[in-house]
Amino acid sequence: MAQTKGHNSSNFLAAVISRSSVLWNNQFGIRHGRLCSLGTRRGRVAWVGFEVKNIDLKHGDKLKIKGKIAGDAKRFQIDLGKGPNDLAMHFNPRFHDDRDGKVIVCNSNRGGSWGSEKRDSNFPFEKGHEIKLNVKILQEGFEVELPNGHTVKFSNRFDDKITYMNVSGDFKVTSFKVE
Repeated sequence: MAQTKGHNSSNFLAAVISRSSVLWNNQFGIRHGRLCSLGTRRGRVAWVGFEVKNIDLKHGDKLKIKGKIAGDAKRFQIDLGKGPNDLAMHFNPRFHDDRDGKVIVCNSNRGGSWGSEKRDSNFPFEKGHEIKLNVKILQEGFEVELPNGHTVKFSNRFDDKITYMNVSGDFKVTSFKVE
């Protein structure tokens, strides 16, 4: 059962994940939901994402994320940092990239300016599949353990404390836990 600053968040997260409207929790700043029918020809459902503010991740913490990749996925991302324009790690699997085909792109963003990309061609993701990702917060950076056991390493270019997390794109979070 997940504990966050002495509070049991497991029941709240289960309630949030089971609903289809955007929800907020003022204490943890958690938002999760979806937008229905964006007016596309296929009436595609697009997930808004899963956002947590004031999460307080430290060196040695492990973030466990489970979820399902959309059947028509193009990309999804996991962002860790201080806010949407201040990201220590942007982890972005792309099912079709003009340059590299299927690729995982990692980057950082400081004040809206992107750094240089790190690309990894080890791409174990399948559209429509459920996956587990483990993200280790280390002093020197991040290690993302992929479903096939491969690890993507990315330096923490700013050595920032992590207080913000966002998972968005063609991926629905079904559970998340900090150890």
